Amino acid sequence: MFLITRVVYGFLLAVLMQFCVVTVSYATPVSYNVVVDTSGLSGMSGQLAFDFIDGGTPSNTMSISGFTGGTLGVMSTVTGAVTGDLPGTVTLADTDFFNEYLIDFIFGTQISFVITASNIAPDATSFPDSFSFFLLDSVGASSLISTDDPSGADSLIAWSLADTPIAYNLTSGDVIATVTQQTGQSVPEPGTLALLGIGLVAGALRRRN
Repeated sequence: MFLITRVVYGFLLAVLMQFCVVTVSYATPVSYNVVVDTSGLSGMSGQLAFDFIDGGTPSNTMSISGFTGGTLGVMSTVTGAVTGDLPGTVTLADTDFFNEYLIDFIFGTQISFVITASNIAPDATSFPDSFSFFLLDSVGASSLISTDDPSGADSLIAWSLADTPIAYNLTSGDVIATVTQQTGQSVPEPGTLALLGIGLVAGALRRRN
């Protein structure tokens, strides 16, 4: 059920951005540094989930690199078009609708990694591709934290491509995430209407069990 919620959330984000943001195609990959203070979860076992939802044409890729922090599990689970393994580079493509890299994890005091996307905006008949990052329990059934993610899926970070990533605030738990653009890159600012629309539309979604 939680997996279904994450899929619905990613699609909702893509649909919403299509109607609320005027986008321009970008051919240059864009990278962001992600740092998550996980002191409040230190020593706990869980899973990290990196999800990539296809919104249509054109094709995009998303990569996670430079991962440090905590203790990664030996085995990872992939769904869809995913290559690589942490702590190396993991690449998610959008050749399938739902693409996920899921790995067991023992939390330390901090997680850091770089997310890089081809960041090509959708054409007139498609929705933006979307990325989201979750901190899950040890069986991947529910989130370890509660955030103000308006879908109720409790993602910590969301990125609708051709816009800028959103780091959600916690409503319960003790985790702080920061997302900063790497220097020397130019990307659009988040759409105010899109951020407002997410809250309005997501009110109709189911509450997390």
